[in-house]
Amino acid sequence: MKESEHFEFVGVDPKSFSKKRGFRLKHVIGLSFACAFVAVWALFFRPQMLGGPISNIAVSGNSMLPTFQSGDFLIVKKEDSYSIGDIVVYAIPADEVGAGRRVVHRIVGGDENGFELKGDNNSAIDPWRPTQDQIVGQEWFRIPSLAGLLVHLRNPLVLAIAIGFMTLAVTLSPSSLRSTLWQWMKK
Repeated sequence: MKESEHFEFVGVDPKSFSKKRGFRLKHVIGLSFACAFVAVWALFFRPQMLGGPISNIAVSGNSMLPTFQSGDFLIVKKEDSYSIGDIVVYAIPADEVGAGRRVVHRIVGGDENGFELKGDNNSAIDPWRPTQDQIVGQEWFRIPSLAGLLVHLRNPLVLAIAIGFMTLAVTLSPSSLRSTLWQWMKK
């Protein structure tokens, strides 16, 4: 082949070919990030009802004052073992008054065969002694007052107003931003 010869694309514009290649690369990168996100979620953040280690609870009452306020939202994580001082969530046993309700208290004694728990603001130890398997999880992190906000979003009127404000914000946003988003979504 001589140096002066060049390739000719039959029926394909070379410029559109490079655009399509960039288009594919962008989608492969996006798909890779999506797969990585799903893998991290599946390993570390999957809820217990789907076989994962994570659960949540809305704090109500004053038994854990000043550590937690009523309306705080807790994310709890199932652990292999728990020890004295850990704040855990457990469910009241089925044959007891309040069966199934979940309680957030601190471990003050016992072992994996039955823990003694007590609220930070309580003077008495809980009447139940949950075992290692009966504990839902240990406090992982807390979002102050989030549960109070989530309770309000259950109200259909409040939810409709929130959706209306979001729609209004997008509608009234600068047109250049909307056109950029529109162009990005069309790709």
